[in-house]
Amino acid sequence: GPAFWIGFAFGWGYFTVAFHWLGAAFLLEGGFFLVLMPVAILALAALIALFWGLASALAHLCWSHGPWRIVTLAAFISAAEFARGTMFTGFPFDLLGYALTANVEMMQLASLVGVYGLTALAALLALTPALIWPADGRTLAARLVPFFLAVAAIAAQIGYGHVRLDANPTVASDTKARLVQPIITEHTNWALANPPDIVTRLIDLSTSKTSPSDPGLADKSLVVWPESVFPFFMSQYPEGLARIARMLPERTVLLTGAPREPEADETSGEPNPGYNALLAINSEGETIARYDQSHLVPSGDYL
Repeated sequence: GPAFWIGFAFGWGYFTVAFHWLGAAFLLEGGFFLVLMPVAILALAALIALFWGLASALAHLCWSHGPWRIVTLAAFISAAEFARGTMFTGFPFDLLGYALTANVEMMQLASLVGVYGLTALAALLALTPALIWPADGRTLAARLVPFFLAVAAIAAQIGYGHVRLDANPTVASDTKARLVQPIITEHTNWALANPPDIVTRLIDLSTSKTSPSDPGLADKSLVVWPESVFPFFMSQYPEGLARIARMLPERTVLLTGAPREPEADETSGEPNPGYNALLAINSEGETIARYDQSHLVPSGDYL
């Protein structure tokens, strides 16, 4: 009915704006992909908006004309956000709860209620202005009470964040890092990749000095290379790790994005093309830690 379509239309608009960044994936190839870009974004937004449409329809079944109507709608919208973040592998991008993480202080409440708790709170607070009208015989002061309570709740959230941060102060360190951002065009076609040349470019940028007094990497604790900077598996160029080891001072660690081949015990008989990984490599050329991206997102990773 109308309740479903109202919720769907609102969600479609919200997610179209939220997902606009996925269009960047279509710019890589250009051409016909540019024609598909708006269609793909609108289609994905419409698909996700079905959750909000269903939530709106279910809220309508439990509707009342009293103040509890905003609690009903907030509850179903929050449930819809949880569902779209978990069902069909989940796509929890730009949850409503992110609206209450504008700064470090506001983020602290997530330690108590998690992002879905923040989502429920954000939905409820955002709906309080709906209680100002219609009047239903109430005075203006009475109608404004829920709105000012919402403002007070946000103030309390910020206050809690300050208290928690003061109780757990951040300890400053003398860590120095060098961030390296090369231009690697071979990502569009791995067949064109020249591993020795790419590693040489990265090492040259990492060890370059901007002035005679620049110590280079001698005083750096970290060197950071970008996500998926290698358009090849390091196993195809084992000398690369040795060259990285020679580049790094004794206590310096390289953090780099890199595609990683699955190990034998990770396949479990299922097709596994590999991982988009973050690797920590020490001055011995050893990978001392890694993080594998295991949840891909539409367009950004699937395309």
